[in-house]
Amino acid sequence: MNTLLSIASEQTTILQELARYGNKEISVTKNERALSFNNRTGKIKIRESRIKKGLVFTHFKIRFNQNTVYKVYTETRRSFMFAYSTGGQLSHRIESLGNKEKLLDEFQPEILHVNPQDRLEFFFREKHSYDFFIICLYDINLLRSRIPKEISLNAIKAFCSFLNRKRTGIYLGSYNLMIADYARRLKKISITDLSRHLLFEGLVNIIISLQIQQFIEDEGRRRNAIGTLNQRECREIHKLSEFIQENPEKQYTVEYLCSMSGLPPCKLQEGFKKMHHRTVADFIRNVRVEKAERLISNTDLNISEIVYSIGFASRSYFSKIFKKKYNCSPKCYQQNRIRATAAIKSPN
Repeated sequence: MNTLLSIASEQTTILQELARYGNKEISVTKNERALSFNNRTGKIKIRESRIKKGLVFTHFKIRFNQNTVYKVYTETRRSFMFAYSTGGQLSHRIESLGNKEKLLDEFQPEILHVNPQDRLEFFFREKHSYDFFIICLYDINLLRSRIPKEISLNAIKAFCSFLNRKRTGIYLGSYNLMIADYARRLKKISITDLSRHLLFEGLVNIIISLQIQQFIEDEGRRRNAIGTLNQRECREIHKLSEFIQENPEKQYTVEYLCSMSGLPPCKLQEGFKKMHHRTVADFIRNVRVEKAERLISNTDLNISEIVYSIGFASRSYFSKIFKKKYNCSPKCYQQNRIRATAAIKSPN
């Protein structure tokens, strides 16, 4: 078994040992570090985004060609880590808690409280693919400020009690599909300017808030926050959501989606409501309207061409739901975009 060692802190990057192992250099920009290689050791793609002092987001896509343990040492400050997997069951443990390993399932949020000088160990099975992220906070005040304000005082006290424990702790939450949707958005954003930086930070804050809220709900109610959905059903809802987002022009029915996923209609609707706060039909409409907005903004297609390219059969119906979402008709939206573009190009 291979063993890799890294130090996690505000100043150092955990990519250094992996870069040495893969014989590759780390790509560095102002706010991000990235490492990617595909050779005899395995296939690795990691992006580390430093959002602000004391807040780091790291996305891992890993497939080692032999069994590997990755040991991460924390330095002088205790840290809080928010982990979530969208691919693969991740085995790990904190050294001070003993030899028992924890398993992080797909779509399951996890909060880790790691004290200074402790060691976090990840175990990767050979030729297994993993896709997960870790949000690391080194400042407890940053964490407290992200507790949702609408949560009750008793629930906040329960969470703060978890934060204030001197001993290290691991909390595995109930399956949460909403986090997967925000994780998908994060993966598509590179921090290249201020607007993208703010968007990235906003999505990270939402994920932290969702993880905290999941902890509080689990502690307060002692029940699974997504009802009766199991891990396989969560995975199918996630796959369907991505398929619809990539192919909004297709004509979908509940029967068709049920046959694709093997889920009964009640599970299908439950999953979409939990993940997107929408029914299946409303989710499909929203995906189409959002794609239409992008096409209006970024192409020269006319409104009719856009309507039929995204799967709508009626232009008047499309105009009605577009105006409801953007408070503007598609034609007016397009004209405003043309005027704005012309104003930018004008020398005066």
